[in-house]
Amino acid sequence: MKATNQTKRPAFMRSALAGAVLLGLGGVASAQVPVELSVHYSCTYPLIGDQPLRADISSEMPEEQVVGEETGEFPIDVLATAMGDTWTGMDLVGGRYIEGTAIADSNLSGTNLDLDLEVPTTILRQDIPEEPGDFEITAEGSTPSLTFTENNEGDVVITVGDINMNLIATDEQGEPVFFPNSDPDTGEFPVPCVLEEGEDNVLHTFEVVTAEEEPVIAADPEEVDFGNVQQGLDATETVTISNEGGGTLDIQNVTIGGTDAVDFTQTNDCTTLEDDETCAVEVTFFAEGENGRTATLTLESNAENDPLDIPLSGTSVPEDPEIGVTPEELDFGQVQQGTDETGTLTVSNEGGNILSIDNVTIGGDDAADFMQTNDCTTLAGDETCTVEVTFFAEGENGRSATLTIDSNATTEPSKDIPLEGVSVIPGQANKEVDPESVNFGEVIVGESDEAQVTVTNTGDAALDINDISVGGEDAGAFLADHDCVTLSQDESCTVDLEFTPQGEFVHSATLTISSTDPDTPQFDVPLSGEGIGVPDGLPFDFDLKGKTQIRASRAMVRLRGGLEGELDQATGMFEADLDLEPTSGKFRLFRFFRMIRAEADIEFEQVEPTTGTITDDGSVESESTMHVVLTDVRMRLFGHSFSIGGGEECRTSEPVTVNLKGRNFDPEKGGNLKGIYDLPPMENCGDRNDLISQLIAGPGNRIGVKLRSDL
Repeated sequence: MKATNQTKRPAFMRSALAGAVLLGLGGVASAQVPVELSVHYSCTYPLIGDQPLRADISSEMPEEQVVGEETGEFPIDVLATAMGDTWTGMDLVGGRYIEGTAIADSNLSGTNLDLDLEVPTTILRQDIPEEPGDFEITAEGSTPSLTFTENNEGDVVITVGDINMNLIATDEQGEPVFFPNSDPDTGEFPVPCVLEEGEDNVLHTFEVVTAEEEPVIAADPEEVDFGNVQQGLDATETVTISNEGGGTLDIQNVTIGGTDAVDFTQTNDCTTLEDDETCAVEVTFFAEGENGRTATLTLESNAENDPLDIPLSGTSVPEDPEIGVTPEELDFGQVQQGTDETGTLTVSNEGGNILSIDNVTIGGDDAADFMQTNDCTTLAGDETCTVEVTFFAEGENGRSATLTIDSNATTEPSKDIPLEGVSVIPGQANKEVDPESVNFGEVIVGESDEAQVTVTNTGDAALDINDISVGGEDAGAFLADHDCVTLSQDESCTVDLEFTPQGEFVHSATLTISSTDPDTPQFDVPLSGEGIGVPDGLPFDFDLKGKTQIRASRAMVRLRGGLEGELDQATGMFEADLDLEPTSGKFRLFRFFRMIRAEADIEFEQVEPTTGTITDDGSVESESTMHVVLTDVRMRLFGHSFSIGGGEECRTSEPVTVNLKGRNFDPEKGGNLKGIYDLPPMENCGDRNDLISQLIAGPGNRIGVKLRSDL
């Protein structure tokens, strides 16, 4: 039986060389090892005939691949050296740059396996040196994903084959140069390359193996909290242990450790468990002393996730009742004379036995200015009741008294709560206006701009707004709308302003606010703005579609969104807002001899506007700065998905800077951009922050996007 090819197209590439790109395996069975191979070819060029080429191939590949698991697409790095008269052939027709495509042949052979593969690659534009001689061409490629069956167990050998290139050479101006057999429209010409006879063309040998099932130990519940237990008593909970893996689970030891291990005991019937079998561990908490107790129940076994730790916690509460009051004092602040204000106190039993509330009274010099009502009689542990206190403001100056709660509490049977309030005589209205002047700046004639003025009553009497109007030389260019009538103390209203220039000149007017403020019954707010012509700018609004490869975990994340801004046609500089839609990705990370599979929901937060330049020949460069936020990270284990962290604060520890470049970019229609960027570590992602960070952090992440006005 032959291995199956899971995909027929190469993965996202940064660049590729037409030659020596072979199969690479990214499986999960074992760690990768460095792979290097140097092979020689004879390539037939037009005009100059057969010329030598050396390809130095480097990669990292596994020593083993597990049956039934996809290898995944795997990148290959190639450094090729074009030798002989290759440079002369290019120079004959004025070639200064080279690019194109290629098909590289390779073969996998092994048990019941003889698989020929054709790997398509891309040669991005590269310089041809000005001086004659050998010259180097770098490349990167990627391979299809394969899955092996049990019939393929044993050694698999990867060998290198021939290459068929289709090249395009261009001159200093970027125009194609033509050989006798070049395509008349594109300038593309074929260059077949044959592997030199006698070459050692074995790239790598790995072994296909069958994965062994191992037992997995699990507990339900995963932690035990006994809550509050009265001092001198005990409580017992049951933890169910199960084997969720394969084979036989051998439970070798069950112990309790930690700071307060002496406050817990356990008994169990756990020895060996087959798949889906269970056993029970009975854990007892003995409440002694006060405050919380913690320990850890540990099960040692032959499971792959050994040992299994189960947190234990419980709180020993005192037997005697204890009274608590929140807040511990009531300050009513300033209350207008002739009115009253009510505040609430919460009384709680912070002890164990019944708390009896015997009496609630108010005493002190100004006790007559305060009154209380309550529903407090008896309280069990953690129960509460309320006391409502009312302050009656009479006369002037401050008033103070003491609320006393008598109870059977052991440590503080009588609880005193200070009461304070200030009776004030009604004052006068006082108007504050913010801002005190409004400058709309430059506004294009034919368009409008808006602003707001807020009016606030900072006095202690009602403020009546009698009239709000706009006057002055250019009053017709300004409109005012408002909801201002009567403002009580600390209340505000808003005046909405609109400026529509009537020509290309500076406009001025005055917003007048008339009110019952005795100090400033009429308040003037200067208004100004300048009308200007249409600026020499080109607005753009592109839809964005693309993808980025997260190198750390071989993840491919698809991108969608938009880029909206304006191009200064005089300088070629632009500034824009980048809006990337929430997306998701699947990640793989090899850790502790296992492949961790995870999924994450991803959001992007722009830190600075995107800036860049577009030249007359269509070359574009841009820089975007953003935070990458993982709102939810889920791990897949044994067919189940569960969250391991994330959230709105789970983000890159530093902003991510992405620099993109492109050619033949049309400011009105758009174009394609590519780049490479670094991802800093994550922070604020929870207990598994380091693991989550390893999924994405690192250099060399590739990105490619399409910007189109009609996507």
